[in-house]
Parts: sequence; C-alpha cells; structure tokens
Amino acid sequence: MDKKPIIGDRLRFLVVESGLEHNEVASAIGIKISTFSSYVNYTREPSVATLMRIAHYFDVTIDYLTGYSDIRDPYLCHMPDDLQLFLHEPMNKAYIEILKEFTEKLQSIRPKRENPQEHGKKGGKKKKGMNPPEKLTIYD
Repeated sequence: MDKKPIIGDRLRFLVVESGLEHNEVASAIGIKISTFSSYVNYTREPSVATLMRIAHYFDVTIDYLTGYSDIRDPYLCHMPDDLQLFLHEPMNKAYIEILKEFTEKLQSIRPKRENPQEHGKKGGKKKKGMNPPEKLTIYD
C-alpha cells in the first residue's frame, strides 16, 4: 500500500490560506526556510516537536497535519463527526453566531457567585468536629 505523504499538502494549504510566505512561517516556528520547504516538497518529514510547533502556529491538530483526521480545530476533536461537519459548513455560520450571542446574553444575566467554592454547599455552616487538623504529623 503506497500512501502519499500528506503533511506537505496540508502545510501548502495552510500557508496559502494564511497569506504568508514560507520564510515567515519558518521564522515563526524556529526553523530554516530550506527545512520548511523540504516538508512542503515531501523531501523531509518534521519531528514530533516541530509538528507540535506547526500545529500550534496554525491552530490545527497534529492529526490534521499528518492526514489522520480532516478536523482542523483542536477544540472540536472531541465532538461527533456530524456536529463537526455542521460547525464547519459555511451556510451554518449565521446559526452559530446566533447561538454565540444567545450564550453571551445568558451569561450576562446569570447571577454570579462570589465564591465558586460555595457551589453546592447548604447553609454555609461547618459542622462541629469536621475541621481538618491544622498540622499533619507523619510518624515513621
């Protein structure tokens, strides 16, 4: 099974999409332009550390760069495929914006707790004998 490397294609696409030049990307991720060009032209493969820097720079997953997944957004990887497709479909952008605005409005009207640690506590009083010891001594 002869599978063509995909890293070069993905890098080429990301560079064109971002409107950057190879030298700009190479400089930003801390490698020589010749090294970056060799990744794009399939003559060399990046190390895992370099893949991590590239993924972080373009805000994509390593799985996307290597062709293991077509999902670019690292924050969507845990979602089911059909939801990911919905979120990436251009015609759904209006729905997504409405949901974002709705979420922001809900967060603005929701009462804020002064102490998040108090969530779920009833009465706020401590029971007698339930205080932790001030100092814990461990004996050998």
